[in-house]
Amino acid sequence: MAFHRIGELDFKSPASGVEMRLLHGRQMSMIFFTLDQDAPIPEHSHPHEQMGTVVCGSIRLTIGGQTKVVGPGQAYHVPPNVNHGGLSLEAGTKVIEAFSPCRDDLK
Repeated sequence: MAFHRIGELDFKSPASGVEMRLLHGRQMSMIFFTLDQDAPIPEHSHPHEQMGTVVCGSIRLTIGGQTKVVGPGQAYHVPPNVNHGGLSLEAGTKVIEAFSPCRDDLK
């Protein structure tokens, strides 16, 4: 299917206060996040390359030991197998992330 409504995509909640809506292709995935204030993004790593942007709100993000507050209009890159995690700083924070290859582990 070529067109999707984000609110109708498959839903997961990997941590308290974190909602994920998942869109998978053959070679990449997109995840649309909505986060509550103080919602944790547990530190983790995976073999996928990851890029993201904050649409509204803000997150304190640590990538490979470097920490920065990321807000609207800012983007970030997480290379494969690099530890990263963070914390949502505002209620209703929205983040869009793309992964390659596809996140089959989240299907």
